[in-house]
Amino acid sequence: MERVKLKPFDAAAYLDTPEDAQAFLEDAFEHGSVAEIVHAMMIVGRSSLVAGHTPAAGPGGDRSREAGAAGPLSFADALEILKAAGLRLAVVRPGPTLTS
Repeated sequence: MERVKLKPFDAAAYLDTPEDAQAFLEDAFEHGSVAEIVHAMMIVGRSSLVAGHTPAAGPGGDRSREAGAAGPLSFADALEILKAAGLRLAVVRPGPTLTS
């Protein structure tokens, strides 16, 4: 049987525009748990939109890779990541929801 070589997948490599990051985070906020939302924020923090542009990114622009060792993502870090990605945090009232 022939072995298949797989490369590691990193969603950050595909977040090239603020619109990409927005769609990625919107999905996390709509469908994810708190842990998944934090993970999504850290992925955006590793993207080319943000890497090296925020203190949250740290040396080499990649604090989020060591987040387990560095502790949880702070709210200030999250805001810095959003700003560097060309996004902002907004509070909106939810629209009507579909019921089954």
